[in-house]
Amino acid sequence: MLGIAFASRLNAGSFRNVLLPAFAILCVLFGLGVDAAGRLIRAAPIGHQGMLEAFLYFVCLAQFGALFYDPFKQVPSRDDLEAGRKLVRTLADLPGRVLIPSHPYLLLLAGRQTHLHEMAMNDILLYDRGKVRDRMVAEMRKAISERNFEAVILEDSFWFKDDIERCYRERGADTAASHLRPAEQRAMRLRYRSLQSRWMVGTLHLLLLGRRRGACSI
Repeated sequence: MLGIAFASRLNAGSFRNVLLPAFAILCVLFGLGVDAAGRLIRAAPIGHQGMLEAFLYFVCLAQFGALFYDPFKQVPSRDDLEAGRKLVRTLADLPGRVLIPSHPYLLLLAGRQTHLHEMAMNDILLYDRGKVRDRMVAEMRKAISERNFEAVILEDSFWFKDDIERCYRERGADTAASHLRPAEQRAMRLRYRSLQSRWMVGTLHLLLLGRRRGACSI
């Protein structure tokens, strides 16, 4: 389980949650280790066994105290909920097709046509060297060059980001922290782009894109 977890962490785009199997097995081993240490203390021909065993459990409790965190901080607030609802309503009102590589589920919530997730794209782009990869790259670049998407909503990185910036121009400032992130991730910034105007959605800015004049060459 340790090997699987850390191998998964090496995958492009993976996040800390892939380490959960490693923490799970470490927790099991921790319990077994404490039990084994307690039995060794009780069986050892030494004095003060009760004090040593108490010290063992004290060390365990001290570790639990050091690792304590408030899980309620991860529960979305009412402001978070309202920001998410406003974003979904805004997406529902946008004209034409919308591309959100990292969060296509938002399109489903807005009653719009969804598309392939960015992580699935990355797996094909990184690990496939055949016709499937070539076809996907050609289709994405064709859609971008023909400006088939009326709105593009990106995070800071995306495989076709340079192609998008050649064919669209951004209007508006960079976005502030997002309400749609857990508390410890709110320093991560999303960039929201559209063709029409700029909206404020909670603490999100929808950044506008206008088509560049002339032909778009990729």
